[in-house]
Amino acid sequence: TTGQGYETLVEAVEAAAADQEVKLLANVTLASSLNVNRNVVLELNGYNIESGTIKAIVISNAQLTVNDSENKGVISAPQATLYVAENAKLIVNGGTIEGASAIQGNGSLNGTEVTINGGIIDGDGEIAIYHPQNGVLNINGGTIVGSAGVEMRAGTLNMTAGTVEATGTFATRKHDSGQTVDGVAIALSQHTTNHNVDINITGGTIKSSANGKAFYQDRLTETYTPSINITADIAATVEGAVEAAESGYNIVENNG
Repeated sequence: TTGQGYETLVEAVEAAAADQEVKLLANVTLASSLNVNRNVVLELNGYNIESGTIKAIVISNAQLTVNDSENKGVISAPQATLYVAENAKLIVNGGTIEGASAIQGNGSLNGTEVTINGGIIDGDGEIAIYHPQNGVLNINGGTIVGSAGVEMRAGTLNMTAGTVEATGTFATRKHDSGQTVDGVAIALSQHTTNHNVDINITGGTIKSSANGKAFYQDRLTETYTPSINITADIAATVEGAVEAAESGYNIVENNG
């Protein structure tokens, strides 16, 4: 923070030095995606960022940290509100991220690291986090809620605290490049890229509606081949069914 004011958020981010804080002083409407290609700390300060198009903010080869000292700021878009591209790092400490696939990656853009320490990730009636890329998703707090919570198609999920909730009805569909499971708090559905998928849940709560599941594993590619190199160790508060459609894999529930 330097005290310098800017007319637009785009100008402020472009002018920011590495790791500098950009603090909102009013609500912002984005006409196109905001590209973050240097390390930036975004302080919502209780204000909102709204985009009428998909991918409100695109992070690539840089780190975006989202804070909200007033605990009422919202970043919203119809889909892929925060889009993590290649080698992107995203840290959410506060605020609400809202939209279908509110945090989304790409199966061909790898090396990402997403860390949720607080705030709300709201799928707005759709999936909250769609993770098809080979990267790491850390959930250390906050609330993740949508018709489906998190779908891991590649990479590693580490969950130590927080809540992941699915409000929808359980359903599956075969898809090589998109969401395959609904109504599940945490789904493991390996992508056609065949990257390892590892689920390590040591705390927090995963829960579903009466018509959903807390955890579900399946291989839902359009042309089926068995999953390879997948593991899931679940030691959390679980409210809902834990199921694996494929047998012979290391899917372990240790929640007592």
